[in-house]
Amino acid sequence: MSSPALPAPPAKARRGDLVVNFRQVPGRQRATIDVGVVLRADPAGWVTAFETSGGCTQPVAFLPGPAQLRLLLVPLAAIDVAAAVKAANGHGPFTSLDEVRAATRPLLRARRKAGPMAGS
Repeated sequence: MSSPALPAPPAKARRGDLVVNFRQVPGRQRATIDVGVVLRADPAGWVTAFETSGGCTQPVAFLPGPAQLRLLLVPLAAIDVAAAVKAANGHGPFTSLDEVRAATRPLLRARRKAGPMAGS
């Protein structure tokens, strides 16, 4: 029995992009959040493996089931990926996507080129 075809991903993953892996399993209070680098993507652009900030290779399989899995991508051209992974590694376990955003937002390339925002 073959698995159903996946629709096109919202953003096409490429090797070297930053990935945030968010997994919520029913019955568990906290989600698991990993930050890493895309190692492989299929021809459609779905992430098939990434390296976590701790240096582990994590395969990705989109399987039907009760767990909620979300992969958020930031293109290599938009962020200093190495610095973001280092920041994630030094942070410890993230408890929310807002924490990930706060830790990585200063590393966005467009934000650094523009300088501080007026009034901040």
